[in-house]
Amino acid sequence: MYGRNVMRVELFCKGGGLVAACVSCTILSSSLILSGCSGGSDRWKDARPPLVDASGVATFNGTPLEDAVVTFRPVEGNYAAFGRTEANGDFYLTTFDDGDGAVAGEYNVTVTKLDIELEENPDNPQVLPPIYHSEQSMIPAAYGIADESGLTATISSDGNDDLLIELVGAPEKNNVLADNR
Repeated sequence: MYGRNVMRVELFCKGGGLVAACVSCTILSSSLILSGCSGGSDRWKDARPPLVDASGVATFNGTPLEDAVVTFRPVEGNYAAFGRTEANGDFYLTTFDDGDGAVAGEYNVTVTKLDIELEENPDNPQVLPPIYHSEQSMIPAAYGIADESGLTATISSDGNDDLLIELVGAPEKNNVLADNR
């Protein structure tokens, strides 16, 4: 009986069983790897602070501000939140996952809206992405600087769906933030 088991192992390793062994090992490895992705506990997600829904509207001179980035930096704490405004000025804050909200608390708020000009590289127009560009703020640049924006917000422990950011003014002429020409 002992001799037969040894013989089977030898035949399995020497013959076409090698392919089957490789396939079996691959399936076993995949099963073990995928079993680690089946939900369970994730210590990083478990350590996240609780979030509340937070959304609102941003306007510039009374009209909805489209395609701007709204950033909420906590006065105390480590978890900033951000959002991008839609065509109607609506934004939904994100801290970890898309649209998951923000930590309740006090925030300093910044808003940026840039017009970015991309140009082809004159030496090699095939280069992607274009290396020459300039960025110009489409709203007063101070709104994009945390210490100068003057914007603050409080997100309650129940969440907020009525945050209102009203910006006024005009971008400074020739307000070029970066020019790599």
